[in-house]
Amino acid sequence: MELDGYLCNSMRLLSMTRYYLARRTGGNPADMGWESQAVHLVPVTQLAQVVSHTYDQPVLEVLRAHLVRQL
Repeated sequence: MELDGYLCNSMRLLSMTRYYLARRTGGNPADMGWESQAVHLVPVTQLAQVVSHTYDQPVLEVLRAHLVRQL
């Protein structure tokens, strides 16, 4: 995986989730074991199905704005 940049943070009640933009270059994150068990490589077209918690809805807004700037 190659990181393309930081996207945003999503604050939860007792924790924070940090989102990055990345490109898959090979391999499988699950092969790294427990340290990357929460890593998900998600195509943009499927993100709304994965990011479904209300705390994470701002992530979709930030990503949409990022994609519009890329056009």
